[in-house]
Amino acid sequence: MHQTNYHCHLITGNDAKTFLQGQFSCDLEEVTKNPKAGAYCLPDGKVIAFFYLCQIEQGYLLITSDDNAEAFLKRLRMFVLRADVQIKPIDYAVLGYLKEQEVPIETAQNLSINLNQNLCVYIDISGSYSAQKDTALSVEQWNYLETLNGVPTLTDELRGKFILPFLNLDWLGAVSYQKGCYVGQEIIARLHYRSTPAKRSFIYTCNEELSDLKLSVPSACVDGDNKPCRATPVRICRWQNSTALILEMATRNAPRQTLILNHNHKTYNLLCASQPYQTQ
Repeated sequence: MHQTNYHCHLITGNDAKTFLQGQFSCDLEEVTKNPKAGAYCLPDGKVIAFFYLCQIEQGYLLITSDDNAEAFLKRLRMFVLRADVQIKPIDYAVLGYLKEQEVPIETAQNLSINLNQNLCVYIDISGSYSAQKDTALSVEQWNYLETLNGVPTLTDELRGKFILPFLNLDWLGAVSYQKGCYVGQEIIARLHYRSTPAKRSFIYTCNEELSDLKLSVPSACVDGDNKPCRATPVRICRWQNSTALILEMATRNAPRQTLILNHNHKTYNLLCASQPYQTQ
């Protein structure tokens, strides 16, 4: 088990389901059966929040690793108006684990959510697991594993910069193409049915430190055939002697197996990692 920087908000009220259905990209009808990934977008389809949504006895539980969740929740509250909807933080521990590891003991309350085909998080609603949190593996290692498995987190630098498929959020199950209207739906659905995304995100690794590389700022690269391209960092995490990166790139001829990144008058050799998505 790993410590994580996930935190939770509880959404309650008689109008919560109807309200969220019109705001979020996931289908609330499916959330009633299983926890789902979801996104909150601007009208132009660009993502301002990525999260997981569960239904529990008290209401809907929103789980996100967004360090500044209040930035998008403030916008969400603006549209509540006279609807019976309340949003408040709630103190549940969220721990991460690999699917190949021993699964935490399930209870009628506690939940496990699949992030993708390799990673899960465990939400301790009952408080039965919180005593073991201090013995969990580091949050730095978990962030590295998430990055290596293509799970983004929306920071202030990234918010409102990328259309949903450009971050592979559709491959992570964060959008329903069968539900009705939601914010950004027209752009996202049109891209799905009438075109293909011009850009996608791909996972790369590097042995060197790249923490000063700025998120959402395109960087010049060349591939192994010396063909130029541009890559935009979406997430960068380092653990031990390895750096994992999620890079948004043009889909034409991508992913490129090797990249030479030019940054601050230095070059860095990036190697394409296994792309951990079930749908490609």
